[in-house]
Parts: sequence; C-alpha cells; structure tokens
Amino acid sequence: MPYETLQLLKRHPVRTHVTLITLSLVLSSFALAHHGKKYLVTGSHEVSSPGAWHLLFSSEYRPQLNEQRFGIEPGILYGVSRSWDVEFHAHHSTENGVLRLEAVAIESRFGLFGNYSDEEVIGEMEHQSHFGMTLLVEAEKGFEHEDNVEGRLIFGGEMAATSYAMNLTWQPSLNESESQGVRYSLGLKRSIVNGIGIGLELNGAFDGFEDFRWTPGIYISASEKLDLKIGMSLGVRGLTDDQILRTSLVVSL
Repeated sequence: MPYETLQLLKRHPVRTHVTLITLSLVLSSFALAHHGKKYLVTGSHEVSSPGAWHLLFSSEYRPQLNEQRFGIEPGILYGVSRSWDVEFHAHHSTENGVLRLEAVAIESRFGLFGNYSDEEVIGEMEHQSHFGMTLLVEAEKGFEHEDNVEGRLIFGGEMAATSYAMNLTWQPSLNESESQGVRYSLGLKRSIVNGIGIGLELNGAFDGFEDFRWTPGIYISASEKLDLKIGMSLGVRGLTDDQILRTSLVVSL
C-alpha cells in the first residue's frame, strides 16, 4: 500500500470513511453480479454465483482508543460452484500511529439447505424460496495474536422487501483447552426505496450482556453491482468503549 495512503489512514480515519462513501456512489459501471454479503456484522446465507469475483473492503473506527483505533480488512471473494465460495482477506490495524498486518485468513461457505444460491435469488420475489442455510468455515493465521479457526452456521432468507439472518458461531482455541463458547448474531434489513435499505443487527455471547452490541445501519446498492454498508455498533452499557463505526464495500467484477 502506498506511503501516502498509509498516512491518510493513520491521520484521518473519519475522512477515509467519507471518501469510501463518496467512492461507492461514483462507481456504477461494473457488470451486474451478486455476492451474498448483506450485513455489517451478521453473515449472509447466500453463496456467490459460480465464476463471480468480488472485491471486498471493510473498516472499523473506534474513537475511544488511542493505540488501536482504526482497522481495515481488504479481501477478495470467488464463487467456485453453485454451493461453494472461497474468500481471502487480511486484517490491518493502527497501533501507535503505525499500520500493522494482524492476520490473514481464508474462509469458505457451503450451501446446505434451501435458497442459498444467488442464481435462485434473481427473478420475481414471489417465486423465491424464503429460507436458506449455509456453513462458513474460517482459518486465520495471526501475527499479532494466536491462530484461530471458526465455524459459523448461517440461517437466512427474504420476504418481500425484508431480509433476515441468524448466525451461530463457535471459535475453539488452537493453543488452549477451552474455547470461546458459542456466539450469536441477528440481522434484519428492510428496503425503503430502490437501492437503499435500513436495518438493525444484534450480536453477543450467550453467557451475558457484557459483549452485546446493537448496530443500526444503512445499506446502499448502486444498481446491484456495488454495495456500501454503514453502521454504528453500540453497547447496552452506553460506554464510549463500546462504540464502533463500521463500513463495508463490495464491488462485483
């Protein structure tokens, strides 16, 4: 990544978010495609169309942290078959003004049941199945932390202008005897006008509310070929430490 870009990310994280939003509204000449990534925090159940490539970019801004307040996650997604896609991505973060590579990861989704194929999503809404289930498996090589593996069962569907999803996630530790337990995530999105929707996502652990966050967001699609999602995660405790500004951009090639 160019040096000037690194300096922009370090000095002006909010300006970077604004630039990302503007860029998403300008780019509108890519071929139509579907990617199955609908939410900011919650995994989407659709599998990418066979042979389709998607460029991914997401970011997190934590205004309360001085050492590590901005993180970015570039990646690429490819649809291998109707029921299988593969994604590669990297985790970067700022720490004491330096952009560092924290981890690289590979993840894959497998369609298990129902309407998980993007090929079935295209068409009249009344002819679609309203439910699908997929399995996501991720392996992460950490440079700033231990290696991780994650399994996620994803349920979801669409009804008219509303989409919904539920995730159950398990992340065992590779170097310790105890896992981090099962976590959950829920997403609900409603289209309000053509190409724009609003939604709410909830995520946390079953052992308490300390890590619980709710994320209201806005979802923008530029002619179904470019998707931008913007939201703010907030904790139930009302603390600044729980606030995370999130953006996610998907460009279909």
